[in-house]
Amino acid sequence: GHQGGRGQGFRQPWRDQRAERVLSESIEVGSNWELLGDQISLPPLGKLTTKVDEGETLVSLGSLPVYDRAADRVVPKMPAKLKAPSAAAIFGASLRVWDDATMNKLAAGGEGDVFVSDVVLTVMMTAPRSIYPWDIVVKKVGDKLFIDRRSGSALENITNGETAPDPLQEDKENVNGIENVNAEATFVHQAFREQVLSSSKSHAFGEALPANLASASVPAGGVKYKRF
Repeated sequence: GHQGGRGQGFRQPWRDQRAERVLSESIEVGSNWELLGDQISLPPLGKLTTKVDEGETLVSLGSLPVYDRAADRVVPKMPAKLKAPSAAAIFGASLRVWDDATMNKLAAGGEGDVFVSDVVLTVMMTAPRSIYPWDIVVKKVGDKLFIDRRSGSALENITNGETAPDPLQEDKENVNGIENVNAEATFVHQAFREQVLSSSKSHAFGEALPANLASASVPAGGVKYKRF
């Protein structure tokens, strides 16, 4: 703003001069795609509110490893090297909803109408705050809906710089680009999680995880199926 004499200067109100970012779609929309129903704009979603109860636990499986207190001893003067996660943990994605035997059993038993994972549900609920593009797949089987990520999607990756003043560049070849930084953050998260959990102590939730669900849960964890 203009600089005047003492008591006479003024400053212009701060304004964000950055141009609105336009990012590539997470999936190419085909020209032959048919629009089902009405399009929903994001602003109205931000005004929606609802009261949800605690929900009812229908099934509990697996066990949850306890936190290894040895990690508390890591301080600047006594650092610990972060170990690479096991091969199975690297960028592993959760089991798809429609491939989950327990989900299918609950659907067949009429225990619900819409089935979705916690991660996808969280993404949908925070849609008005999303900056990075994403997409989901909805399958209708009879009168039941199954909602999940698309195969090959990075929907479950941890995001970085989504609301940063200096946004990351959308460049797959750039080591500091959005895709590579998010993949690196996910790798570090999985390595840290695996390292700070005990390999000998755990809290049992219920019956053991089915084989295909156990292989998708690294490190081994517990799963709860809830109805709201």
